[in-house]
Amino acid sequence: MEGNTKKAVRCGSITARQKEMLVAFMENHPQLKTGKFSNIFTHKDARNLWSEVTVVLNQCPNGSKKEWEQWRKVWQDLKKNAKAKAASISSNLRKTGGGPGSEETMDQLESSIIDLMAPTEIHGDMGVSESQVSFDGISVLGNTDAASSFSINNHVNDNVEASTSTISTIPVKNSKAVTKTRRLNKTHRLKTSLQASERLLTISEKKEQYLQSYYKEKIAILKQAEERRRNYENKKLCFLEQQVNVQQSLLEELRQLKTAILSRK
Repeated sequence: MEGNTKKAVRCGSITARQKEMLVAFMENHPQLKTGKFSNIFTHKDARNLWSEVTVVLNQCPNGSKKEWEQWRKVWQDLKKNAKAKAASISSNLRKTGGGPGSEETMDQLESSIIDLMAPTEIHGDMGVSESQVSFDGISVLGNTDAASSFSINNHVNDNVEASTSTISTIPVKNSKAVTKTRRLNKTHRLKTSLQASERLLTISEKKEQYLQSYYKEKIAILKQAEERRRNYENKKLCFLEQQVNVQQSLLEELRQLKTAILSRK
């Protein structure tokens, strides 16, 4: 092992609050979340941002203490796990022809992470289809502006095609039964679309709360740092004043001693 290898710093487990603050920071810094560099956004810029969020995350009570490289790895792991879970749910939905799948769902934090990921991040490695996938009211695929990057109608149309193709492959013996099945599927799609809209609104409100909380804690930390700096400056000034007083006292004593010596002569 090389002698200059940095020793990992660990203290405690990562809390849910730290994960939320990390995701909120990424939402507010879209260039950092992609991990791509350019003439405008350099590696140095990225490192400065990681150092900034590291200070905030390490200040969380009862949370983990890490170096900025370790927090970057945490973010990569969060994306990887959310992506894998989304792919698993999408696969289960395709197996059921767009109908109800497994009980596995995405929580709000995982949904926020998926919204932050570019489509190529979701499709390239995991082979996820470009069609929108909805499960329990959560949309998988998007970015920070999830509400504007896709529409619920597209997601519904994709499920219509999946359901129609599934039905068309079954020999039709009873036209009434097929019509009833299609009506049930349409009702299910409309219900799913409504749930997705409500879920998007909830996620948007949650993101706003994360950002407000993050900046509130950041301001509090900056105020504490400024107060500590002022206290240090005041103590330093008092110390210097004491040094001046001591030097003046010594100078006065030397003068008196000189006068006494001269008077004896």
